[in-house]
Amino acid sequence: MSVCVEARALLRGRVMPVTLVIENGVVIESWFGNSCPPGYEKFSFTREGLVLLPGLIDLHVHLRGLNQSYKEDEYTGTAAAAAGGYTGVVDMPNTYPKINTLSTLRSKVKAYEDKALVNYGIHVGVPVERAYELLRSPVVMGLKIYPYDLYNAESVREASRAAGMLGKPVIVHCEHPAAIREGCRAGERWICRGLEAEKLCLREVQRLIDPQAHVHVTHATSPELVYGARSLGFTVDTCPHYFMLSSDDERKLGCLGKVNPPLRPRSIADKMLELVVDGGVDALVSDHAPHTVEEKNMGFDICPAGMTGLEAYSRIMLDLALRGLIRLELMVKLMSTGPARILGIRRYGCIENGCRANYTIINIKKGGVIRPCLFYSKAKYSPFEGYRHRGDIEATIVNGLPIYLDGELIPENRLPVPLGEWTCSLRRRLWVLDSETR
Repeated sequence: MSVCVEARALLRGRVMPVTLVIENGVVIESWFGNSCPPGYEKFSFTREGLVLLPGLIDLHVHLRGLNQSYKEDEYTGTAAAAAGGYTGVVDMPNTYPKINTLSTLRSKVKAYEDKALVNYGIHVGVPVERAYELLRSPVVMGLKIYPYDLYNAESVREASRAAGMLGKPVIVHCEHPAAIREGCRAGERWICRGLEAEKLCLREVQRLIDPQAHVHVTHATSPELVYGARSLGFTVDTCPHYFMLSSDDERKLGCLGKVNPPLRPRSIADKMLELVVDGGVDALVSDHAPHTVEEKNMGFDICPAGMTGLEAYSRIMLDLALRGLIRLELMVKLMSTGPARILGIRRYGCIENGCRANYTIINIKKGGVIRPCLFYSKAKYSPFEGYRHRGDIEATIVNGLPIYLDGELIPENRLPVPLGEWTCSLRRRLWVLDSETR
């Protein structure tokens, strides 16, 4: 399919009019100015206030599915992503059953093929055996290490060795289980899961993970973890709730503010905000972790941890940018080009010939209020309910076609593909070689 997009794109700090001719999801011609030639289906985003950005990517989501589809599934989760301006998401493996076997991976991939509205990938859990075979799938973007995995040293070593051979990152939830306990009241979980758990985790990760593998520390909650990880050559991301909220909010919100790792005191959250604004992390993720409303209404001690974020966090970050608290270019780096670099995705969301045509169109003249009752996600709640934001998501373009436009999904335009199809040539060559020997 051939289409033409006219827009005003953010390029090197300036907004410039551009025209993109796109064929089969790839830019084949581009030029400055807005002038689509005849014969193409045209999509125009030239209205004042609209700005084309590289497509947002969230490398850490939990879209549930499988036996937990009552919480979220691949359709509702990617619909929420599209509404949040995300053109690609990478799903986590702590599903039921866990994604650490080939059979479960195949089931999950089939669900994405049938339901997804945006591009997708999957991180797999530490497998008991056949790690290389599990990780070599082009749909698999990385290996996820959870706190309890640190007790399975040999399995972690073998799996991280396979990830390193394949050029896929090892994504670490960095809390050591030996320093974690539960039972703290709302507002005090940061005491039960303190900073010492992060420090112990870093030491253990350094000891266990194969040195050939690239380590990425996800949802960091403190500057100490960020600095420690970066000193070891690791990349790091964080979530907006770790600098927009604090343990005080956990006390007020109850289970709506319960998340792992936990919210920290305001003094730490403020330092995290400073770190993010200064470009001290490599990416922002939502850690979108939906549960049912009934589950989140259970008592604080027994309710499940997790927040929703796909339909709120891009708007919150855009609001911060338009209020001058963070540069728009830095927001793009943290939510698009940074995640792409960590995952090894190439030529994604750029406008030159050969680029993958995945874009997020923002409207800087518009604003709104976060209303969870209108979420596409099944989890219609948020700790940010009522947040008034400047700017909004106007459109989400996935492989050349708008899948979300002016508040509405356009599911008939769905053209998602695995994000792994656009990763670095080394990884693709290994996959081809492996395929030829099967």
